[in-house]
Amino acid sequence: MTLGSSDLLKAVGSASAIACSVTLYHRSLRSFLTDKAKQGPVSSLLYFTCNLLLIFPRLAALALFAYAQPCYIFAHFLCCWAVLFFLAWRCGTDFMDSSAGEWLYRATVGLIWYFSWFNVSAGRSVYRGVLYHAWMLLDLLLLCGLALWQTHKAPCVTGGVLSPDTVAVMGGVVVAVYASGLLVKVLYYQRFHPKLGDTKKPLQLAATGDFTDGGEEEDRGLGDTEVDSMEPPPVEMLTGGGEEEVGRVKRPVNRRMKHLAQNFYS
Repeated sequence: MTLGSSDLLKAVGSASAIACSVTLYHRSLRSFLTDKAKQGPVSSLLYFTCNLLLIFPRLAALALFAYAQPCYIFAHFLCCWAVLFFLAWRCGTDFMDSSAGEWLYRATVGLIWYFSWFNVSAGRSVYRGVLYHAWMLLDLLLLCGLALWQTHKAPCVTGGVLSPDTVAVMGGVVVAVYASGLLVKVLYYQRFHPKLGDTKKPLQLAATGDFTDGGEEEDRGLGDTEVDSMEPPPVEMLTGGGEEEVGRVKRPVNRRMKHLAQNFYS
């Protein structure tokens, strides 16, 4: 059994699909903040790039560790998930309607954080993000180091598919790509991330592709109506308060999705 270029292309393709899904998800979140600037094509492309550079090394490091230490990959997942679940609880999430649902949500957040970061509570997420990526970087070093140690110690156990030198090179590339992903992410948040306080003028938004949606109606009191689902709201919630506003409809917005969007773009 050998690893060829087709296997590498499959791995990159899988990581690209995950990064694309994450990008489209967070781009769709912007639609629930109709009075704010949308995520333009340039910022979306940069966000996809940083996600690809962060997710692919994570998957590669886990694959290396599972190749060298197949009996311990599940234990690694449980230990990491427990720490991330604790951090999700400490973030004070308030997303579900019931206590049991909230604990299930935090457990799900811990599972997602095992692969990728996103903000789940209000307020600036800089320190939480720095702590998360520092943890991930240390974990990458640990996974690659243990894989290299196992291939040196017992190459017969790993099947001899990858030599110690190959594992060392792959580990170095994994860490370097993750570090470059962090740099791209810093650039994205410094220059291209549409924040909640974005007050660009329409001409500036047109030049960048970050158009507003419904800002004028928000100023006139015809903003969105929060509902618990995407079902039509009651009739009394559909029209504005003035005569000139009769017949104009407030668009219902899912309360939970709007809450997620506010947390992510805070």
